[in-house]
Amino acid sequence: MSIEYPKNISEKVNQYSDFHFLVREKLLDLCENNWEIYNRPSLNGLNPDFVLLHSECGLLIVSIHSEQDDFSETCKEIQMIADEIMTEYLGVRKKTLITNLIISDVYNDEEIKKEASLFCDTSKLEFRTFFKGINSDLSDILSNSGKLNFDEKILDSLRPWLRPNDFKVEFLEPFDLDRKQKDIVKNTTDSGYRKVRGPSGSGKTLVIGAKAHHLIHNLKKSKVLVITLYRTGRSLTMNAYRRALISDPNFRRSSQKGFEFDSIDEEVTNWPVFIHFHGLVSRLKKLISRDENTIPLGKKLHEEFENGSLQMPESFQFDAVLIDEGQNFSSEEVNLCRFFLKKGGELLFVCDGTQDLQYTKEKWGSEGELKGSKMPGRWNELSESYRLPFDYIPHIKRYLDLFATNQDETCVPENDYPQDGEECILTWINCSENKAVDLCLDNILTHLPKANDEFSYPDLAFLSTTKQRGFEVVTKLLDKRIKLIDTFPFSTLKFKTIKSENPITGKETITKKFIEDDNLRRKKRTDLWSVTKDVVKASSLDSFQGFEASHVVFLIESKSKYEPKNQYFNRIYTGLTRLRMGMNNKSSMTVICNEPLFYDYGRTWPIYIEA
Repeated sequence: MSIEYPKNISEKVNQYSDFHFLVREKLLDLCENNWEIYNRPSLNGLNPDFVLLHSECGLLIVSIHSEQDDFSETCKEIQMIADEIMTEYLGVRKKTLITNLIISDVYNDEEIKKEASLFCDTSKLEFRTFFKGINSDLSDILSNSGKLNFDEKILDSLRPWLRPNDFKVEFLEPFDLDRKQKDIVKNTTDSGYRKVRGPSGSGKTLVIGAKAHHLIHNLKKSKVLVITLYRTGRSLTMNAYRRALISDPNFRRSSQKGFEFDSIDEEVTNWPVFIHFHGLVSRLKKLISRDENTIPLGKKLHEEFENGSLQMPESFQFDAVLIDEGQNFSSEEVNLCRFFLKKGGELLFVCDGTQDLQYTKEKWGSEGELKGSKMPGRWNELSESYRLPFDYIPHIKRYLDLFATNQDETCVPENDYPQDGEECILTWINCSENKAVDLCLDNILTHLPKANDEFSYPDLAFLSTTKQRGFEVVTKLLDKRIKLIDTFPFSTLKFKTIKSENPITGKETITKKFIEDDNLRRKKRTDLWSVTKDVVKASSLDSFQGFEASHVVFLIESKSKYEPKNQYFNRIYTGLTRLRMGMNNKSSMTVICNEPLFYDYGRTWPIYIEA
């Protein structure tokens, strides 16, 4: 039996073309036992249309040629992909291991061979290459494969780059909510305001996505606003909404229509406005002629709406406002969000006070009131943690027992039962500061693929408590030609060198201090960031809040003398809880720590290393 990745891909998911599905069906019909079929694998940024793998028959790379494609470029691209696989991953130079197939929906067999003779020097194609039309018989391609007996270790080095990330796989799974979550999604309160809190992994963002879908598609609301504090959070809430959308049996891919922010058209749409808070307020200030520097973002601006000196523009009034990761919002900012509601509108506020990275503790009231926000009523509690691995939760609880400063406001994750076949590898490494970067690199490139069965690089996230040291790891990964996306506001080309003397050896050392670039920060965190991208992800803690990965490498650096200890403990908790159980029930968390405050705690983990 052959295995396909991702499994059960759907035409409702806008990830593949119609032609891709046609080619896929032909390949599935041809493949006999033990073939592995990968749809659009990342392969460290090479992105072939298909890769087919067999331990005895070799490897087939399939490239789709459509009308808009340059045929000669398609030939060059597939040759480059094959050469890269051979050189970088297989580590052997046997040309018969790889077969290339270019299949076209433009040409028949004779026409595509003629194109190949005109635009491709086939004599220079290093690997066996076939040119076929979509109606061709492809059986000769696989039947001609020889008995090669791939070394399984060679295949194991290639598979982590072929497997899709969990978010793509999750798209194809049922979008299920529990009873409490469904109640929040489908019902409202008399005031229209509802506050929800829950620990990491309790499905708060899924509730936001499902609520937006319910409002637009079931209640026919035309304007729904989804707000996060950080730019990267938009990607996560959009992903949750898409999952709810494609799970709707009435959804058709062609029916999508987005709402334009400044549009005055009131027709029903099926796409909310996703925006980060600072971007929203910046747009508002331009419309009401308020200088960016006159009033800090959100600070006291709500008072002008409160006392009637300002009126909210009609284009900024919504049927519903949904706030994700609300623990990072001050009461002033929450108050301002109230004025984006139409009369009789609905506001949903979800949070986890234990992940309060801003440490604005004055906003929390212990009994039912979001202090100063004028939002009445008690909290709705989500306690079940569906995301965190079962065996990991006791270690998170122990961390909270040791380091949580306000137990009354702590959201403790609960999970009653493990998943079938659940496997979670937990590793804690205490080390000196000068070893931290190399240990991160070694674990990412060498240890993780060997220690984790079915490991996938697109499911790996590297997190750092500081931006400078985090980006240092990123530069090392780039030097190793690892394709990744990151949220660090730096370029490898903008830095200054700092000379210092090693106190032990007396030798001079030179380090790079990277220079922040605000334009690059915005681009990385808005345009380039996406949870579904099949590449390694690297981030500071602030920008990764709300996100998760089934394989995490977390660099904990020493606390700054200027940072309050309680805020530091909240940040570390947030990093530790970015782990999710993978869709294949595999996961791993590797912590590299040079903060002595956590050394004893780290020694309680299943795998502990003193570096």
